[in-house]
Amino acid sequence: MSIGHPELIAAIAAEIAASGPISFARFMELALYHPQFGYYMRAPEQMAERIGWRGDFYTSSDVHPMLGQALAKQAEQIDRLLGHPDPFIVVEMGPGKGLLARHFLSACQRHFGSLFERLHYVLIERSPAMQVLQRENVARWLDQPNRLTWANDLANMALEGVNGLFLSNELIDSFPVHRIQVTANGIEELCVDYQRGRFVDCLRPLSSEALFDRVRQINTAWPEGYRTEINVHAVRWMRQVAQLIKRGVVLTIDYGHTAQDLYRPDRKGGTFLCYSRQSVNEEPFLRVGDQEHDRACGFHESGSYRGRIWSPHDRLHQSTEFSDGTRRRTHDRRAGTRQPDVQRRYSLAQATRYGNDVQGPCPAQGNRESRTGWLEVQAIL
Repeated sequence: MSIGHPELIAAIAAEIAASGPISFARFMELALYHPQFGYYMRAPEQMAERIGWRGDFYTSSDVHPMLGQALAKQAEQIDRLLGHPDPFIVVEMGPGKGLLARHFLSACQRHFGSLFERLHYVLIERSPAMQVLQRENVARWLDQPNRLTWANDLANMALEGVNGLFLSNELIDSFPVHRIQVTANGIEELCVDYQRGRFVDCLRPLSSEALFDRVRQINTAWPEGYRTEINVHAVRWMRQVAQLIKRGVVLTIDYGHTAQDLYRPDRKGGTFLCYSRQSVNEEPFLRVGDQEHDRACGFHESGSYRGRIWSPHDRLHQSTEFSDGTRRRTHDRRAGTRQPDVQRRYSLAQATRYGNDVQGPCPAQGNRESRTGWLEVQAIL
């Protein structure tokens, strides 16, 4: 079995040789997003694709346009709550092939004409190869003034004080994560070394104060040998979003677990998975740069920062319907009187199961169905 893309392996090995073992988060960042050789940054081979029925995995937008249609309906509701701002800005973070954008724009154009007239859609995408696919899927709107723009990341987005909607689908689970292990010496970080032509795990002290703080916040009694992943990037990402939004809603859709379930003591190996050719494995050091990396989203990771994002004087609102208005499962959390907050999460598990009715079960997607799908809503109106 291939160890991976040769140029990418050489680049990662050179960094390790120059500075010593790297964190798994850094390894994952390079495997997926190395500027030249990363999985998402380079174009796939001819007649191949990264995402889709013929790719390594697929998302709900590959199955049916109903997610984009449902989000368009939500956007129209948000637009009314905000008083019909002009422009109404939608920022999609991690837009994949652009299918969700296409379905969203089509639904708005067909059903919500007033919103569509004022709609400005921003795609946050740093991969040139993925931008090409996105432009193909939204080609019909490219010649419309002020309809579509791209930015490499949120920091480079030429907008301030956004009124509208920030949305993402299966984004947080692809953020680079740190891996930790409980040893006789306490909690140590699983880093990545390169020895005898292969990447291997090695133990090191926790590499950052942010990682130390996250481990301390979890505060779970784990047995020796326990391994798990820690996502410290989600809080930084949510902070960026908070700095950009003036009035509106943040919708994050993903698969994952609550903190209590994600870090329970019997989940000894963590949740990190790799996807290749519609199959799942747990071998990140094989097919490096030729497979997607994924870790179950911890819904506390962005939400734990939520109380510090919004002003105490802001009124938070949650819509009570999604798609056909059916609320399958709901959990409310209140952050206290100083930081008023209401949160509701809606199960999206049925949306992906629809794919089995179209083209039969897919091993990679089937594994994802073992996680819970949630829509997390955060709003400032």
